[in-house]
Amino acid sequence: MNGSVGIGTESPEAKLDVKNGSGSNAIYAESSGWTVQANSSTANGVSIAALSSGGDAVHAEAAGVGTALLCSTSKQAAGWFQGDVHVMNGSVGIGTESPEASLHIANSAIENIAGKHTLYLTETNNSESPVSGFDPAEPYYGIGFRRSWNNTDFSNIKNIAGIYAYGAQGYRGGLVFKTENAVDSEENPDVVAMVIRPDGNVGIGTTSPSTRLHVAGTITEDSDIRLKENIQTIDSALSKICRIQGVSFDWQDQDRYDDQSHLGVIAQQVEEVFPELVFTSDDEMQTKSVDYIGLIAPLVEAVKELKAQNEALKNLVCQDHPEAEICQE
Repeated sequence: MNGSVGIGTESPEAKLDVKNGSGSNAIYAESSGWTVQANSSTANGVSIAALSSGGDAVHAEAAGVGTALLCSTSKQAAGWFQGDVHVMNGSVGIGTESPEASLHIANSAIENIAGKHTLYLTETNNSESPVSGFDPAEPYYGIGFRRSWNNTDFSNIKNIAGIYAYGAQGYRGGLVFKTENAVDSEENPDVVAMVIRPDGNVGIGTTSPSTRLHVAGTITEDSDIRLKENIQTIDSALSKICRIQGVSFDWQDQDRYDDQSHLGVIAQQVEEVFPELVFTSDDEMQTKSVDYIGLIAPLVEAVKELKAQNEALKNLVCQDHPEAEICQE
């Protein structure tokens, strides 16, 4: 009809229109090459749609180790979508036949070497929006997480979190850990929980860390007596503290640390009197580090020892010189 062929229909709607209402296959083809190959002279490709509700648009099966569904921009393309992708009950498994989440990626083939990734994300859009508090010239992108509340159609999504690459466009050297929790549009929900900048500085509560670890706020440590046992007073704290030298210093490796002058102690000296405050790394140098917070306790006891010594000296002075100013208190 008008140059069109209809099989199972008297009114073909295309050059070849095949309709079959019996439940068997409408078209069955077998070949040693491509069974069906389609080409379009325009930018349009091949469209396959299920016109009945609940029907499958594309059903692909492969025998043995064959590829069920192969998608490529050319026959020789390196990025073929093949064999090791499985869809089961709405979940997609890559590298696994039993996905345990909406997207489950299992990697056992890629070697554990630089440049090999189980999941690799890239972004080429030049109009990315920067996270609140960052330079617009340094936008971010990555993985976002959202959860709906009060409804099931996801039209009112309020809780948002994400892990994003951070840095100037084309140079993604840092990470942003972002959270968002807004009840209404009046609030400012954009909260950066933690930042790892391209220079290696880590910021908690701040988007512009100026040191290796920059915390905007208060740091606390559990110290409840109900959590402790074997509590003992530190003996001879003053004499031990006096064996530790307070120094100013610069780091030798300024690329790893910084080029600023610092105040601190020497780990080897601390280790001689308070070994529990020194930790030795398993690196080649066996680098030693100091628990500076732990030095507070012996300093407290050292001050008490000084106070006791001063009281004893005061008593001796006041016995011979009661008129002295120190004895008038």
